[in-house]
Amino acid sequence: MPELVGAHAHAGARAELRVWSAGCSTGEEAYSLAMVFTDQMHAENSGAKLQIFATDIDEHAIAKARAGFYPAAIMTDLPPSRLRLHLIKEGTSYRVR
Repeated sequence: MPELVGAHAHAGARAELRVWSAGCSTGEEAYSLAMVFTDQMHAENSGAKLQIFATDIDEHAIAKARAGFYPAAIMTDLPPSRLRLHLIKEGTSYRVR
């Protein structure tokens, strides 16, 4: 992943980095990719635009992924720094920023 970001880091304002998450289920994989790529892009001061494409055959799962809303149990899967940076606490749950 650092090689992908590095290749786009200084390619100018029009640079785009596109990532596809196939079989994304409820979106945790796609959002995780977005988090690690965003973190790496900030570390490299990249001006590239990031697009994450996520697909799944289960329409219910896609709807849940689009909402970006997860139970509080997700906090056991993310370090506090990522939790603060990428999610917003809403009641007893978290929503992706």
